[in-house]
This record gives sequence, structure tokens and C-alpha cells, in this order.
Amino acid sequence: MKEFEKKGFSIIKINKEKKISSLRAKFISIFSKISELNNCGKVNNDKKILQLYKKKKKLWVGAYDQIRLLPELHSLIDEDFLNKIKNVSGIKIPAFTSKPIVRVYMPKNIGTTKTVPHIDYPSHRGSKNAVTVWFPLQSLNSKSGTLMVLPGSHRFKTISGSIERGTVKRLDISNRDYENQMEHLILKSGEAIVMSQFLVHSSGNNSSDMIRFSIDFRLNDLSEKSYALRKYYVNQISYYRKR
Repeated sequence: MKEFEKKGFSIIKINKEKKISSLRAKFISIFSKISELNNCGKVNNDKKILQLYKKKKKLWVGAYDQIRLLPELHSLIDEDFLNKIKNVSGIKIPAFTSKPIVRVYMPKNIGTTKTVPHIDYPSHRGSKNAVTVWFPLQSLNSKSGTLMVLPGSHRFKTISGSIERGTVKRLDISNRDYENQMEHLILKSGEAIVMSQFLVHSSGNNSSDMIRFSIDFRLNDLSEKSYALRKYYVNQISYYRKR
């Protein structure tokens, strides 16, 4: 917990390599199923998913929307996983700020909008100690793209307004030289990052030939007093926008 307080993030081992590998394979099978049933042939690897995106984008989008709704996403986030998050972050009563979200970063960033350094809190405005949890469905390397974080930036002034009153706004940090100071986190399959929603972070480029599948979700702490005084405010954001 000391590391989390100092850096604003911790990397934990969730030890679910088999489930993670199986889920990634199922994602590919869903892309294949919609392709086969529309007489476009099998899709059995990352390269063919990319071809489907280029040639039959509506089919790709249909499969992408559905892999975000698979029940297996929730089965990964079990009591053991949540206890590890609680241990490093200090959250006592976790509750989802947002449902688990699947991210699909295509090779060479095709179809992906580059994310600039930002913080998550103003989009959700939950408990003061809210966290974002992110983990890849394959081991990462420098080419496949990493999550980039700025250690200690959860203590920077990146918001205006009052957390207690729920009037938080994100300050424009685009003109700050954060990107050159950010740390690239090369996670292995079975590892996850737990980070403060005030931590400056962004997503690295995928310059490899493989898809970078990842899952992220966010948690509030229902024991945090100022959040209770705001009647457990929930910001209504659509998490299932079509790409």
C-alpha cells in the first residue's frame, strides 16, 4: 500500500493465465463465427481479424460489440482478484464505477484514436480513492504497446472545482511535457495495474503485428464519507459506443 500511496499505482499478480488465454481465444472465435455465418470464411488469428476489419468492418464491429458483453469478463473478477485490489489500494467496500470494458488495439494502431495523457476521475466523479484496474490478455512488449503512467502524478493539480461538491473539472494538461516523463509498464499475462483515478496515464502505440486485447474496470469505495454524502453519485456515461 505504501508503493500505491507514493506512486499512485501498483502492479499485482492475478494468476489467471489459463482463463485469460481462454478468453482471448474466445474473442477470436466470435470474430470467426460472425465471419463464417456471413460466408466470409474462418478467422483464426490476429492477422485475419485485421483483414475482416479492412474488408467487412460492419461484421468486425458486430463481433467487437458482443465480446464486450460476454459473461466470462465478470468471472475473471472474483473475490481473490478484488481482495488483491483492496490490499494495495486501501479500498474497503468496492463497487463498480463502470462495467469491465474490452479494448482492442489493432496492429499499427489501425482504427484506434491515440489517447493523450489524462486522468479518469472527472469522467466518473466517484469516491476520492476510486481506482482504475487494467490488464492485458497477452504478455506485452515494447512493440505491442504498453500502458504509460506518470508516477506520483496523482498528487499533481490536474482538476479544478470541489470533489466534495461534485463540481470537478479536468484541467487541460495537453501543454505539459508529461509524455517524456512517463513510465512504460510492460505487463505479462496474469498481471494487472491498479491505479488512482487521479494518475496521469495514456496508452502506448501498437507497432506490432498482433492485436493488443485488454480489459479495464473502475471501482469506487462505498466506505468513503464524502462519496456517501454525495449520495453515491453515478455519472451516466455510455461505455458501449460503437467504434
